[in-house]
Amino acid sequence: MAGLECHGHAQTQIEQKRRQAAEASYSAQLALISRRATQHVAQIEKKLEASGTQVTLVQNLATLARRHNVKILSEAYEQGKAKDGYMPFVHELTLQGGYAELRRFLIALQELPTFTVVQDAVMSRAGNAAVIKAQLRMHTYRKVENRSSTAK
Repeated sequence: MAGLECHGHAQTQIEQKRRQAAEASYSAQLALISRRATQHVAQIEKKLEASGTQVTLVQNLATLARRHNVKILSEAYEQGKAKDGYMPFVHELTLQGGYAELRRFLIALQELPTFTVVQDAVMSRAGNAAVIKAQLRMHTYRKVENRSSTAK
């Protein structure tokens, strides 16, 4: 009987140690995720602080397109209305290229010094099956100075 009690006690301790190990692993994973999220937030805040002009944005997008062998067929830009302390700059691009090239271009948008996000994307095959036409509607956001706080 004493052997069975000892065995039961050992099993309880093993289960307890397994739970502690699982909790420690989970905590370590959460800490890593938290550090990464903090880094991403800092990167986004830095991009929102960037004061790029339309000319700079057009140049950056043209450079990105050339680097990824994507042709810009047309582009249109307009200033949006400030909301919640952020000013959107709306731009519409019509691009043409191969699937892989367009994919790399879209992924590379995060390398821009500005916070630029794709709002809408429509892709269709051009006459040649290897060529794809993409129509993108993107917003580039920047933080605007709160004039009411500086007037005080």
